[in-house]
Amino acid sequence: MLYSMTPSTNYLPFREEQRKRDNSEIVATFPDGYDERGDLGKAKRRRIAEGTPSSVGSVVPKVGNSWWKFGAIEKDFIKDILKKESQTSTVSDTAFSFKTLGHSDATPQIGTTGTNYPPYILSAGTTEQTLSAPLPNNLFNIAETTRNVDYGDDGFSSDDSNPTLKFRAYQAENWSEKFEELIEFRNKYGHCLVPNSFKENPTLAQWVKRQRYQYKLKQEGKRSTVSDERVEALEEIGFVWDSHKVVWEERLTELIDYKRQTGNCNVPSRYAENRQLAIWVKRQRRQYKFYCTNKPSSMTEERISRLEAIGFEWDLRSKYANNLGKVPGRLIAGKGSGGKKPKNPFASTIILPETGFSQRANAIQREPEIQQFWKDYDLYNKLSESAPNERFILHDGPPYANGDLHCGHAMNKILKDFINRKQVLQTMKSKERQALTPITLREKAAAFAKEAVEKQSKGFQRFGVFGDFENPYLTMQPEFEAAQIRVFGDMFQKGYIFRGRKPVHWSPSSRTALAEAELEYPEGHVSKSIYVSFKVQEASDAIKDFHSDESPVKVAVWTTTPWTMPANMAVAVNPELSYSVVEHEKTGKIIVATDLMGSLAAKLGLEEGTSFDVLCTVTGADLVGTKYTHPLYERNSPVLAGGDYITTESGTGLVHTAPGHGQEDYQTGLKNGLELLSPVDDVGKFTIEAGERFAGMSVLGDGNQAIIDALTEAGALMKAEDYGHKYPYDWRTKKPTIFRATDQWFASVEGFRDSALKAVDEHLLPDATIETELFNPDTSSKVKWVPAVGKNRINSFVSGRGDWCISRQRSWGVPIPVFYDKETGKEVLLDDHTLDHIEKIFAEQGSDAWWKLDEKDLLPEMYKDQADKWKKGTDTMDVWFDSGSSWSGVANAREALAYPADVYLEGSDQHRGWFQSSLLTSTALNGHAPYKTVITHGFILDEEGYKMSKSLGNTLDPWQIMEGGNNKKLEPAYGADVLRLWVASVDYTGDATMGPNIIKQIFESYRKLRNTARYLIGNLADFVPAGQPDSNAVPYDELPSLDKWMLGRLSAVLKEADEGMEEYHFQRAIQELLRFASADMSNFYLDVAKDRLYISAVDDARRRSCQTVIHALLEGYAKALAPILPHMAEDIWQNLPYSKPTESVFEGGWPAHLTTFEEHDTEQWEFVRLLRDDVNKMLEGARSDKLVGASLDAAAFVYVPDEDKRKMLQALVGDEHLIVPPVKTNGVDELRTVLMLSQVHLVDTPEEIANSCDEKYISSAETLSGCTVGVAKAAGKKCERCWFYDTEIGTLGLPHDDVCQRCNDAISVWERTKGETFTRPPVEEEQPVA
Repeated sequence: MLYSMTPSTNYLPFREEQRKRDNSEIVATFPDGYDERGDLGKAKRRRIAEGTPSSVGSVVPKVGNSWWKFGAIEKDFIKDILKKESQTSTVSDTAFSFKTLGHSDATPQIGTTGTNYPPYILSAGTTEQTLSAPLPNNLFNIAETTRNVDYGDDGFSSDDSNPTLKFRAYQAENWSEKFEELIEFRNKYGHCLVPNSFKENPTLAQWVKRQRYQYKLKQEGKRSTVSDERVEALEEIGFVWDSHKVVWEERLTELIDYKRQTGNCNVPSRYAENRQLAIWVKRQRRQYKFYCTNKPSSMTEERISRLEAIGFEWDLRSKYANNLGKVPGRLIAGKGSGGKKPKNPFASTIILPETGFSQRANAIQREPEIQQFWKDYDLYNKLSESAPNERFILHDGPPYANGDLHCGHAMNKILKDFINRKQVLQTMKSKERQALTPITLREKAAAFAKEAVEKQSKGFQRFGVFGDFENPYLTMQPEFEAAQIRVFGDMFQKGYIFRGRKPVHWSPSSRTALAEAELEYPEGHVSKSIYVSFKVQEASDAIKDFHSDESPVKVAVWTTTPWTMPANMAVAVNPELSYSVVEHEKTGKIIVATDLMGSLAAKLGLEEGTSFDVLCTVTGADLVGTKYTHPLYERNSPVLAGGDYITTESGTGLVHTAPGHGQEDYQTGLKNGLELLSPVDDVGKFTIEAGERFAGMSVLGDGNQAIIDALTEAGALMKAEDYGHKYPYDWRTKKPTIFRATDQWFASVEGFRDSALKAVDEHLLPDATIETELFNPDTSSKVKWVPAVGKNRINSFVSGRGDWCISRQRSWGVPIPVFYDKETGKEVLLDDHTLDHIEKIFAEQGSDAWWKLDEKDLLPEMYKDQADKWKKGTDTMDVWFDSGSSWSGVANAREALAYPADVYLEGSDQHRGWFQSSLLTSTALNGHAPYKTVITHGFILDEEGYKMSKSLGNTLDPWQIMEGGNNKKLEPAYGADVLRLWVASVDYTGDATMGPNIIKQIFESYRKLRNTARYLIGNLADFVPAGQPDSNAVPYDELPSLDKWMLGRLSAVLKEADEGMEEYHFQRAIQELLRFASADMSNFYLDVAKDRLYISAVDDARRRSCQTVIHALLEGYAKALAPILPHMAEDIWQNLPYSKPTESVFEGGWPAHLTTFEEHDTEQWEFVRLLRDDVNKMLEGARSDKLVGASLDAAAFVYVPDEDKRKMLQALVGDEHLIVPPVKTNGVDELRTVLMLSQVHLVDTPEEIANSCDEKYISSAETLSGCTVGVAKAAGKKCERCWFYDTEIGTLGLPHDDVCQRCNDAISVWERTKGETFTRPPVEEEQPVA
């Protein structure tokens, strides 16, 4: 019998059950609503219905033989009900079973209804054993009346007639029983962590597991059977909801105890005394590996830090052998005290890296700590105070403080920080709104801006951006506003500022004029375009023969703004173009550009095979003087000569001209004295000037269509169609704008355009004076544009710039300090006296004073008696005038700064924004650019190359990159340095792609850089640099050739990185550093240095010389990384194992002393590196065939055909045996150690290689080095300490006969240094585990 629990809490039979008993085929129909909770999915449903294994752990071979585990509580309850209802069953207690589809813990809570349950199947035994009688029909009926049942204090109701209540009462009773059992368990074992496999009471284990699951549902806000009372009761007895966390803490405590006993954390896998601890330790390493590879893992940054704090090692390949010997033999599993044989019994005499510099950055914790160190140390001010007189100034543009930071912000601010940090090193020596008054609106705007500034400031600092965040500049600061008034006043006094009536971009949604930079052009805009014909009222001489009252000629025009037709004052033609008077029965006689006759015929849909009849062809100049009648008004207008903006690319070649609604139209009208008609109000509706029919209609809505309808009625409409094109929208409201003539304040760019264009090329040097040495070659220099194409962009914008509308009709912003005559509204009061007075007021009180004070207080003393005559204006300045004045309010105003600034850096859209407005104001007043260098960056695209947008859902939050997502396994916390590394790795001058996969790749590069630093630090634990007491550094002249070569490489890399950063090519700089860390250091120098660092005696000259080089590498590496990865660089610096030269990595300047090393034996070592690559390639095959394991198991045979190169290698051939001190070489410049081989034989012919090596392990002559290379098994015995092979091992009668003479000497030095005799740890044969 199949039953279902539905979301309405009624247990109902399946609606329909089709049972096809062909063998085991079953088809079951699931009830409606089941998907609302725990949807199994179609595939799982099918598997269950078909009787195949399912991932929910269910097998249903047959309906009559189905087993669904219902849970002990429900099973016992149903059995009790069957007995009470006098029902019998042939099924025994042991065979009686229920099973639920996926949710065995979905039991209803006492006193609740509406629980959502999964389906249940009830059956028993085998196919022969079935229930002798069906279950009572009312068994699972839960009446809606239970919602109103009154329960007693114990949660039970006296209404025992309701089976639902009996079921819930049974549950409550069972819960109490299990709770008592849990208390007994706790009393016995001391905790409530009942194992899942607790055999003494398996139902208790299941019950405990269910409580944790239900608690999890409760925490997620889902339905749960764990009430607040039950949670409190369980917690009172010490119940822990996260059992894994408790176990982890217990095991950590055991590990700490183990370390106290043994001195290390390396618990052997056969640790018999605490097998669980051994398993746990192994699991931590495995989970750490998963964590490092971004796979699902239980490991967290916190756990990593706590384990590393007690000396836990993640990689035992190097330290396991050393520490294992300290474990008491009795603790190792097996008979006796035997165990695994240590890898190296001499491990205690080997000098391995030691450092507290973590392999993992733990960025989410460590980076904020480093930032706090900078703050506590007051690093910014210390560096600022110690800066030279000639400061480097990067002027940060004033962004709109209007929201959360995104990846574009990150790229912008991080690029600026690269420059600043490098210079630090380099130079060291609605409706609600309508109800608001202007002042309350300004207060709200200021509060919003301040909140956003604080939020963004925290974000910028989290990026690691270096700056004086305690003293930022804000455009709403009184001193800035006063400086802006001064710029406005100076431009007014020079005659560049004027008031006029001109068409401007107007936003009906914002009710203000807009600048070009405040517009955006979204994709997908569609306008209604129309072709209209105007009847000629008076024809020019050239066409009058074809015109008559009975058969008039018409002027054909085309426009995408039908709503501007009421403002039509003329039709413009290009005097140089060819025009034709054409005729067709569908259109009559019309004038059209000759080149557009065909396209117009097609557009108007002339019958196939027909075309216009050409009556005459004339020039545009011949049409001038023609007059036409407006189809909607009794108004005659002229055909005029326009400009070269009239082309034959589209339309008719004749341009509908409305001077009040277009820039070119305005210029044409101004030249010809046309009326400036603009019958549109502030909200974008027609005024009465457009006629009573249209008054009050929206020009972008019903008014537009009304004009089309009126033209149709007048017989003037030739064609109307949809036209997709780019159209300007208000960037704030995201709504379309219009061109509209209004009274505005303008800056006449024409008056200083030439100066601005010249300033694009040149800026003043620091000592130049503007008045006398403007653009003198000796006192000026070219502005640098990065990328160079930026110069062309700014030139095009300035060249085509008309008058700059600087006034806005809104309350927030800096007011235009002008007074208007109350009677006329036209006469203005604006002079030196009013400007100086307003500037002083703003400097003291801020621009809010303009709205708070009346005219009498705002006017200077000489005008106070005229206060009744004047009314203060309400217009404010364009925000681009605000930001364009920042050179005056910031760079030129603050003593610590300088003007012109060294760098302006913003997105590429700022060529028409801040870069341009700053250039215009600066050149208007001072004749030169406000910057020396202008850098632009592109925008952020997703991994597929699409622009990031919230609507596409492809944005990436920089905070998520730094701090991680909710699921740290899937969205790990990479930290700010990884974000910064991405910025440095891309070509920022164009658009850059970004996404999770790209960040993962960047993270791998970051790990490589960090691990390299960790290795460098670890090998300097006992090193004392030159210049410090007891220094053990080696002078440069005494260094081996290889070490001098490495220092030469360091100098070359530092110069390349320095040059890249100085030229703002950060990608070039970081790529060089990555290549250096990987190819030069890790893959070659540091790899071959391991022998002398680890194996040599502590004060061996070979080892100290290597440490001397590593010291230089580390400091140069940290300094070079500092501008790009400041947190990592500072972390390196704070972990230097010797006395730091400065407190911070950013103090002390760029490491110029490390750039002076000359290249040394470059040809020799580059050739050796190529030979090394050839040898390693041959070793790969030998390893695959198990001929050798490690490279030291092999010997190489090399034939060098080039005599000069052969001599080069011959000088690097060392002694035949491993001896100290070496005789033939210095022990460093030696092929054996550089190639990491036990023996290297230079042979005279290729045949000698063939005689010594198997053919498959011999290269061809076409190798990277040009040498023929063969590898074979090394001769002699393996030294158990250094693992080199030597034929003399065991033959010299040394104290340790299984190691070479060199290692015997190193052990002797170790004994003298330690003051103890080396004792080999006991090693016994491995025994089988008992």
